[in-house]
Amino acid sequence: MKSRDFSIFDTLFRERGTATALTVPGGRSLSYAQLRNCSLRLADSLKFGADTRLAVALANLPEFVVVLFAAAFRGLTLLPLNPALMAPQIQSVLADRKASALITRADHAQGLGAAGNLGLPCFAVADSLASLQALPGNA
Repeated sequence: MKSRDFSIFDTLFRERGTATALTVPGGRSLSYAQLRNCSLRLADSLKFGADTRLAVALANLPEFVVVLFAAAFRGLTLLPLNPALMAPQIQSVLADRKASALITRADHAQGLGAAGNLGLPCFAVADSLASLQALPGNA
């Protein structure tokens, strides 16, 4: 598989720095620098090759965008899943789409684990923007 070049995103994030990249209801926000740092930190922790299909079951919140860019920086194929799906439905989609790993919220990961073996690595991400902003380098 040909490596993808996502340097345009990195350049954009660096140029925009402290400008607001994301704002969600309730006044929570994430700057471009914070989005870049969070995404790169997550990308560094994802030790998968470029042909990996990464399933993501997260709501439409900043955490999803962080995972989206982390996958892009890593060259992974993103398989977004509806986080409201039940464990059997998620297991079926993961098998059908040949996902290599799943990223979801911690409470969702526990529910999936209790419902049966997924047969692939399952990663829980921070459940709040405050947790993402608390990562080193996101001051």
